[in-house]
Amino acid sequence: METNSSDVDASYKEEKDDSVTRDDRSELSDGSSSRIDVRALAMNLQPVKTVADVEEVLKDFGDLPLPVYSSVIRGFGKDKKLDSAFTLVEWLRVKRDSGGSLEGPNLYIYNSLLGVIKQSGQYELVDKVMKDMATDSIVPNVVTYNTLMAIYIEQGLAKKALDVLAEIQDKGLVPSAVSYSTALLAYRRLEDGEGALRLFVERREEYQKGELTKDPGEDWENEIVKLETFAVRICYQAKKWWAALEVYEDLLDKGPKPNNLSYELIVSHFNILLTAARKKGIWRWGVRLLNKMQDKGLKPGSREWNAVLVACSKASETSAAVQIFRRMVEEGEKPTIVSYGALLSALEKGKMYDEALRVWEHMCKVGIKPNLYAYTILVSVYIGQGQQEKVDEVIREMVSCGVEPTVVTFNAIISGCAKKSMGSAAFEWFHRMKVQNITPNEITYEMLIEALANDAKPRLAYEMYLRAYNEGLRLSAKAYDAVIQSARYYGASIDTTVLGPRPLELRKKTQTRKILSKFCELADVPRRDKPFDAKELYPS
Repeated sequence: METNSSDVDASYKEEKDDSVTRDDRSELSDGSSSRIDVRALAMNLQPVKTVADVEEVLKDFGDLPLPVYSSVIRGFGKDKKLDSAFTLVEWLRVKRDSGGSLEGPNLYIYNSLLGVIKQSGQYELVDKVMKDMATDSIVPNVVTYNTLMAIYIEQGLAKKALDVLAEIQDKGLVPSAVSYSTALLAYRRLEDGEGALRLFVERREEYQKGELTKDPGEDWENEIVKLETFAVRICYQAKKWWAALEVYEDLLDKGPKPNNLSYELIVSHFNILLTAARKKGIWRWGVRLLNKMQDKGLKPGSREWNAVLVACSKASETSAAVQIFRRMVEEGEKPTIVSYGALLSALEKGKMYDEALRVWEHMCKVGIKPNLYAYTILVSVYIGQGQQEKVDEVIREMVSCGVEPTVVTFNAIISGCAKKSMGSAAFEWFHRMKVQNITPNEITYEMLIEALANDAKPRLAYEMYLRAYNEGLRLSAKAYDAVIQSARYYGASIDTTVLGPRPLELRKKTQTRKILSKFCELADVPRRDKPFDAKELYPS
């Protein structure tokens, strides 16, 4: 690209932020018919060590326009040639002081030099540049201060960067969009969501009053949306979920209209909270978050609905899971295999076996392909009904569909047998599992021992405990006690010394309050809230 000197001067005057760059391959006019290859000139000047070296390179060029030197210095920044940049600036000062026609370094030269310092990371030289500017009676502009803010942030001095923003305003200068976005970056480093929110709200109010339209070079309508997106992201990172939501709501009410990225960020905030509720099984909060989304005009997708469904299933809240699934369908969201899996699990836990089978049939009818988890729930349903022959059919179907049963599948079957005191059936499934080269784990043995002990098979329960012990597995105190108590009850003679010491009792994870407190801390909501109303499950 070629530009003449008037083009350079026009662009030179604008320089609205520290990120302004020009094509280093540009050829700039020196005021005559000749053209200057700035990139080549910068390459020739890179090795310079002294003012004399610069003079040697430039002796045949005459007095070039200052924008040429500014462009060269910015080029040095890309290659981190800070010494070359300082040497060139010093040469300009020498030429000025010698009484030649060439002006010394001006504001734009010094701003370019600060940019090189920022890129090279040698921040200790900032004070020298600022002193040189003062010596040359050059008053910093907004670009200067923007660069200083960015340098302070790079140094981990975010608070000092915010002080610079205040200094810009104190000196009567008008901060640019870059000033505010850099300040937001400082708030992000400080994890100060409230500070970021405050800065954005103030800028938005100024925009609405028409106070941010003084500079024709700034597209404030677009810049406000960018600041809003950044502020929302900072609130998200600082876990100020509701503050971010308030920003979004205000933009809907007062403008400018939030962009798609803001919408996606807000939805992602809810996803974080819903995922936390799902993992911790705090289903009531999941329902409330879902309702909150809809209240604010945000459309939950399958991911959000599934998070609440899984939370309900984890908490064995069958009725709640059914209601949420129904709402999901009525809202036009197509259930996925995860949706059906969570609903099936909730129905199985609630011993609503017939309903679970109807859901299964419907799922297959609408073309949802079952996965391992869904098949595992199905075998649990059939075991719960006492239909062992159906369990056989499911296992065969799984294999024919390329879904291989795992230890989890067999554990579900053996666990179901244990609940119904079907010791012989449990042992048969244990044997089949070994035949299929599926290695049993602690849960397998514990469920098997429970089934055998409850089905008047104390000797076999004892042998299974010994086998697990010899395989290096460490079973729970519950399994140990089941063996001892079954042997005593049925009068079986066993050698308890070979069982090893009784395992330590593991504390039950009944830390509901602690879990809820952690969630409330994450979600930035009060620990004590209004009692859950059943109407929240299905608001009209």
